[in-house]
Amino acid sequence: MKPDSIDKIYLTMINYWSWWWEVDNERDELARTILTLLVLVSVLLWFKWTTSFTRNGTNEPPGPYGLPVVGYLPFLSHNLHERFAEMAHRYGPIFSLRLGSKLSKVVARELDQTFANRSPPITARTISYGAIDVAWSNNNAHWRNMRKLLVSQVLSNANLDACQGLRTNEVRKAIGNVYAKMGTPVDINEIAFDTELKVATSMLWGCSDSDDYFHDFREVEFKIVELLGAPNISDFIPMLSWFDLQGRKREIQKQKDHLDRIFDSIIEERIERNSRKMEGEVYEDLIPKKDFLQIMLELKDASTSFDIIQIKALLSMILSATTDTASTMVEWVMAEILYNPNVKKKIQDELTEVIGMDVVQESHLSKLKYLDAVVKETFRLHPPLPLLIHRCPDESCIVGGYTIPNGSIVYINVWAIHRDPKNWPDPLEFRPDRFLNSNWDYKGNNFKFLPFGVGRRICPGVPLGEKMLMYILASLLHSFEWILPTYEEFDLSDKFGIIYFTMNNYWSWWWEVDNERDELARTILTILVPVLALLWFKWTTSFNRNGSNRPPGPYGLPVVGYLPFLGHNLHERFTEMAHKYGPIFSLRLGSKFHVVVNSVDLAKVVARDLDQTFANRSPPITAQTITYGVIDVAWSNNNAHWRNMRKLLVSQVMSNANLNACQGFRTNEVRKTVGNVYAKIGTPVDINEIAFDTELNVVTSMLWGSSSSGDYFQGFREVEFKIIELLGEPNISDFIPMLSWFDLQGRKREMQKQNEHLDRIFDSIIEERIERNSRKMEGEVDEDLILKKDFLQTMLELKDASPSFKIVHIKALLSNILVAATDTTSTMVEWVMTEILHNPNVKNKIQEELMEVIGINIVQESHLPKLKYLDAVVKETFRLHPPVPLLIQRCPDKSCIVGGYTVPKGSIVYINIWAIQHDPKNWPDPMEFRPDRFLNYKWDYNGNNFKFLPFGAGRRMCPGAPLGEKMLKYILASLLHSFEWILPPDEEFDISDEFGFVTKKKKPLVAIPFQRLSDASLYK
Repeated sequence: MKPDSIDKIYLTMINYWSWWWEVDNERDELARTILTLLVLVSVLLWFKWTTSFTRNGTNEPPGPYGLPVVGYLPFLSHNLHERFAEMAHRYGPIFSLRLGSKLSKVVARELDQTFANRSPPITARTISYGAIDVAWSNNNAHWRNMRKLLVSQVLSNANLDACQGLRTNEVRKAIGNVYAKMGTPVDINEIAFDTELKVATSMLWGCSDSDDYFHDFREVEFKIVELLGAPNISDFIPMLSWFDLQGRKREIQKQKDHLDRIFDSIIEERIERNSRKMEGEVYEDLIPKKDFLQIMLELKDASTSFDIIQIKALLSMILSATTDTASTMVEWVMAEILYNPNVKKKIQDELTEVIGMDVVQESHLSKLKYLDAVVKETFRLHPPLPLLIHRCPDESCIVGGYTIPNGSIVYINVWAIHRDPKNWPDPLEFRPDRFLNSNWDYKGNNFKFLPFGVGRRICPGVPLGEKMLMYILASLLHSFEWILPTYEEFDLSDKFGIIYFTMNNYWSWWWEVDNERDELARTILTILVPVLALLWFKWTTSFNRNGSNRPPGPYGLPVVGYLPFLGHNLHERFTEMAHKYGPIFSLRLGSKFHVVVNSVDLAKVVARDLDQTFANRSPPITAQTITYGVIDVAWSNNNAHWRNMRKLLVSQVMSNANLNACQGFRTNEVRKTVGNVYAKIGTPVDINEIAFDTELNVVTSMLWGSSSSGDYFQGFREVEFKIIELLGEPNISDFIPMLSWFDLQGRKREMQKQNEHLDRIFDSIIEERIERNSRKMEGEVDEDLILKKDFLQTMLELKDASPSFKIVHIKALLSNILVAATDTTSTMVEWVMTEILHNPNVKNKIQEELMEVIGINIVQESHLPKLKYLDAVVKETFRLHPPVPLLIQRCPDKSCIVGGYTVPKGSIVYINIWAIQHDPKNWPDPMEFRPDRFLNYKWDYNGNNFKFLPFGAGRRMCPGAPLGEKMLKYILASLLHSFEWILPPDEEFDISDEFGFVTKKKKPLVAIPFQRLSDASLYK
């Protein structure tokens, strides 16, 4: 390929790519281009992956496909336990997914011997001195000896009892520290972590905050916990581990070295003290304390197989297991207690009954049955390791009828088990009483309750963990009364950690270049781009459209298809393509197959002859978000729900009877607008702004009886502008759905914010109306309680009469009407005013008609049917400037023939009414503004004549056409009859448009109003 050809392709991609991804500078252009090419490579590899991956011919558990190389990694959310529970509902109690190059399983039963191995992440292998500890070592002779040693010698009841004094001392210190902070806010997790760390270090080697090591060790421990919870791409793609791209191994090694120095100092000091004791020195300070370190040193001296490295591995493991985990559970228990005052009261009663006015002792703990039940219920709802530490089978085996291959990574989702309604009635409720009448324990005997695991890999520190947790909680709750600060909002949401992650971490890491190492990594990545050239030829030569006779159209690039070559104004671009490819053509945008219909005859086929087939939708993600999950009339598929909703909207809400009943609302708001414009006489006015405000006031008055004077208006107007903007912005996730999990452009997140804001407004308005209704029913007769027959009132009455019609449906309809009416109609007001000011003869004819029909009076809705010429002007404007020039896309529910070509099931089909309404075959001199063409023929908005379809046609025609027509003409007649409009002297006239959800004027119309009627009282 010649260099100039490459330059042309590059420039073409950059020019058109900005349609869906804004490019602000050269650096961004290069980044987007490289990203584009990488996406192409990724999806081509994905095709090979999904077609060639046969799971080795075994009956492995069901599960989702992922991407090449990274597998299902990009699609995992922050809270893996919740995500896995959701996936279990779809795939069953056992499912599989590929994370990087490793196959992971989620199971809920055991083949304990087979599943007793581990697959430790790199950070765990590093901090555990090569996985020689009890937590991460494989099931072998070494592990069995270490576990036996830990359980029988270190964590035995005898040794725990021997260390009771250490625990008592540190818990009392913690009580003293909290006492010193009485009356001030305390971070529960922080105080619990400090307490746990002091207790653990006192038990391990007999020192706490008074020792020189504590401060350094605490900082190191915080960093270790952070790194164990941080994602590492090297764990999922081992071939990258040599690069240590994220620096996780280097960072954990620093912490391990620091920890190692602390352990070396403590161990050396203890060995020295032991030797001095053996030499006969009898100073009190030299008496060895019977702590864990002393026990392990004695075992080392007695066993040649137990050395200093293994002591340090055990110390590291115990600290990591006890400090962060136990302090987290203290926080969860305290959170549930403060959230449930009745539970708190029962605990306090029990503490007073068992302990009285004394200090809590460990001997009291076994008598605190209700506190024990509270702790267990907290473990059930908030297990600290919701997926436990993963297991790794040493041979292939059968679980649930599926083959689990040797070397898989297996999770037991105890979070899902603990919240399964089959196991626990009302599983989401905090009910400690469920643990009072049964003999529940932490030993893993009952598979409904496994907070510490099960089988030979159960956590060996259960007795110590249970004892320490109960002791700290009992001491804190018995010694103090706890309340939340007045400004604190209670939150019981959790955040998954330690095991997995969200891909956002990697995405931001990948594009932020802070140092030479990262630059090198990006350079290596960029070198992969030439792979595209090897695959592109195969794509373009082998792509045969599945052998079917599909509509002609341009070839595109792999993966992104024709996306990079689309201009800003799609309606005009599609019309140009129709001249080349014919009245029906196809193109692939991302992974979606699109068909564009550009002629009257083919529009009839889609919207009339095959109307039933083409009655479904393919809503973009932003539309799905703002329509409460596509339960509205505009975006819902053609099903019983949609038919009922549309019937309701047309017959009850948009009926002539209801429109007539709301006439007073429209009259009142239009008159207010005339008065507002009158106050601005002689100054420039933004026509779209004044029209939007009028429309919004009219629509909200009709919907729920309030307008700009309402408390909701200011916030709502800002939200409405943002919604329209987001609906019109392209979203790569719509074209390449596998990227939707990333939400690369943030469209979904931003629309969700607007939806939540809108939802709060709707909730407030609906709740207020329901309260007024109930007060009215109770017999109150205040004038303020007189119920207005607006849309909201009508829908609430329908809700009361129909169980299937709910509040969320009301909100979806309100959202539909607002979005459709406000921006669309105000845009058309602006377009009509633009054409009138651009054509003085047309303006004169309108004013003559207005004077003839209305005279020196106020415009009333009853005048509108007599304004024939204004009606023709509005229709001619709709012809030249249809607000939705491609209409809302349709989606056939089965393959069918249109124009002799096959349109596959699931295609996205556009009817390009802009092309039809600008076609010289349908309209002589189509680019000229000639309202007279609508005077001699009975044109309407009902979609009967396929040459003129501004509101669509068939069953998916806009149901708000009668209301839209009425409001548009009423506002225009009032503005044109009441005022003389001229352009500012320095204003350049521009009628170019800008494509979006609603096609607007590229440059807003600004005009100056002057009083036209002599009687000033008509403006009040």
